Amino acid sequence: MDIAHPVTSIAAADPLGAVRADQQRVQNVSVDQKEGCQSCEWRYWCAGGCPLVTHQATGRYDVQSPLCGVYRALFPDIIRLEGLRLAQQEGIGNRE
Repeated sequence: MDIAHPVTSIAAADPLGAVRADQQRVQNVSVDQKEGCQSCEWRYWCAGGCPLVTHQATGRYDVQSPLCGVYRALFPDIIRLEGLRLAQQEGIGNRE
């Protein structure tokens, strides 16, 4: 998330383990633990947003993204458009 400050490299034996164990850099708090996210119907879609952006805007990792309103506005339309795309791909709705 912060390319200027790498935690590990692909050459490490367990790069994902190194990222999970790091407590000094960007913290990716579970969406279920973020203030303002627990009751949101879209929380598992956005995962609380980018933790780096949230920290830069709020100074915290454990709160909802400052872009939350954008996600809530866009997700219903994105899902509707993807449904229409899939229906068109399968020929649904185009039958005579």
